[in-house]
Amino acid sequence: MIQSLKRSIQIFKPWLAATLLPLLLAGCQVSGGGRTDSNTALAYGSIAVIIILFVLLLVQRSRFMRLMEDEVKKTEAKVREEADRRVEAARAEAAKESKTAVEEARKAARADVAGQIKAAKEEAQLEAVKLVREAKATAKAELEIKLNEVRDQAVAETERRVQEIEARTRQEFEQKLKQAEQQARQDASRQQQRSRDDAERRLQEARRRAAQARSQRVSQQKPAPRPPAQTPRPPAQAPQRQPQRTPPVQEQKAPRPAPAAMPWSTGPTSLDLPGDGISILLAEDSATMRKVFEMTLAGENCKLVTAESGDQAVDLAKKLKPDLVIADLSLDGTDGYAVCEQVMGDPSTSSARVILLHGSASALDERKAQQAGAQGEITKPFTTAELLSKIQSLF
Repeated sequence: MIQSLKRSIQIFKPWLAATLLPLLLAGCQVSGGGRTDSNTALAYGSIAVIIILFVLLLVQRSRFMRLMEDEVKKTEAKVREEADRRVEAARAEAAKESKTAVEEARKAARADVAGQIKAAKEEAQLEAVKLVREAKATAKAELEIKLNEVRDQAVAETERRVQEIEARTRQEFEQKLKQAEQQARQDASRQQQRSRDDAERRLQEARRRAAQARSQRVSQQKPAPRPPAQTPRPPAQAPQRQPQRTPPVQEQKAPRPAPAAMPWSTGPTSLDLPGDGISILLAEDSATMRKVFEMTLAGENCKLVTAESGDQAVDLAKKLKPDLVIADLSLDGTDGYAVCEQVMGDPSTSSARVILLHGSASALDERKAQQAGAQGEITKPFTTAELLSKIQSLF
């Protein structure tokens, strides 16, 4: 400020000189002249001062403006330097304070984040446990639904396949039944023909023997002339009938091996049983299968009794005490295993043989069959030779 005042005084020195000089001249005139002259001189002096001041003002204005601009620039530079210094100090202080604040904020944030993380973990664990429980419950429900669907589909598929197998088995059995009926008819016709031929042959033999015996009696009872008339008659009748009947007997015996040549049966075509034969109890719920057994065992040296259920078979076994029991595994209620176990467990029927009958779709449980005491098994469909061979092997 002092320097600024000094500079101002230096600037306004000519002004002061220009102002004081007219005043001094005017004072000298006043002191040397009258009152009127003094006023005039003072007026002129004042005008001169004003003009001089105006001229000086115009002259010094540019210089003053330059000096002021220089002063302003210097002041601005100092102010800018001071501001920069203060800004730098403020920046350094702010940086220090911000660093401290950042460290404190980091610590607080770390502590806060750690707490939030811990709380989030606990909340996440609880939520996860809740979600796991819900997922387990949902999965269990969905699994039960899917299991029910799969079970229903499996049951439906099994029923469909069982129906198809039953239909196919029924068709096969019907075909084989027809073949068996045809074979039985052929066997019966052959048997009847053989029986008829045997009876005819025996009748001829009896007639021949009767004729010989009659001729011998007549020859012994009648005199010599009469027997020649009667004795030629029996020999003439016997030779005439023997040649006529004997050829058919030989022709009928020639095609007898035909049953063994059937394409669907190999093995024995009849049972060779000791004594008066055997009694067989069949436990089968299918009427078709019972008919097959009846036709297959017709004419054999055995007696067949059928039962439609396992309980009925057990009751009949206790009453009849059969030599052989054939039980189907798929019986309603008491199945074939239970029938076999009850028959073999009863002392009154334990001497019987037991054969288990099952389809190709349902396999035999050998362990259960052995525990029940079964001596054999037959798979449906079967041939006549297989059935007769299985029965023959047990007796």
